[in-house]
Amino acid sequence: MHGTHVAGTVAQYTNNSVGTAGVAPYASILPVRVLGPDGGTSIDVAQGIAWAVDEGADIINMSLGSDTMSNAIKAACSYAEEEGVLVVAAAGNDGAKNGVSYPAALENVLAVAAVDLNGDVTWYSNQGPEIDLAAPGGDTSRDLDGDGFEDGVLQETRNGSNWGYVYSQGTSMAAPHVAGVAALVMSTGLSDLEEVKKALIATAEDVGAEGVDDATGHGMVDAVAA
Repeated sequence: MHGTHVAGTVAQYTNNSVGTAGVAPYASILPVRVLGPDGGTSIDVAQGIAWAVDEGADIINMSLGSDTMSNAIKAACSYAEEEGVLVVAAAGNDGAKNGVSYPAALENVLAVAAVDLNGDVTWYSNQGPEIDLAAPGGDTSRDLDGDGFEDGVLQETRNGSNWGYVYSQGTSMAAPHVAGVAALVMSTGLSDLEEVKKALIATAEDVGAEGVDDATGHGMVDAVAA
């Protein structure tokens, strides 16, 4: 359910008058399963990163995290950087004021926080100086726009034994928005890793406290401006 929801946010089929939209609907998805029903290990995650790089991925989205730094994952993220692959990761959902999860906290990974409909950091989003960008993460406990629906990120996925539309919340939902915008930027012909990062950061919409801050980083990712 979780991975499919995240993948849909990146590249859900769009403009077909059915369901929801993806940020970059013509992007190709390379699904890499590194966690199972009982979780997984840092070695599993590291091997998944390396495999994705070797298989030609341009962007790796990791809507997962841990409060412990793994040397294996750090090395895998460095390998991705060396190969020009952008790594985007969720900041974590502990509501910690100075506790960005790994691998998001790594220097060569874009750490993504979650904001609500007003552009305010959500109650669950981890914060810290490592935060680079923010993106919509949803808040299923609220209905700020009064449309009668919870303010989650709506996407098509498995829901138990059925297939349908699910409102979810989390920095896991925010990270694929950034990965999707990165894919759009790359589709214009910009391929250099640092230039792609610069485009995302320089065009972000300042939200929350003025300027760069620990809650939303450089601001909320802006697809059109990027």
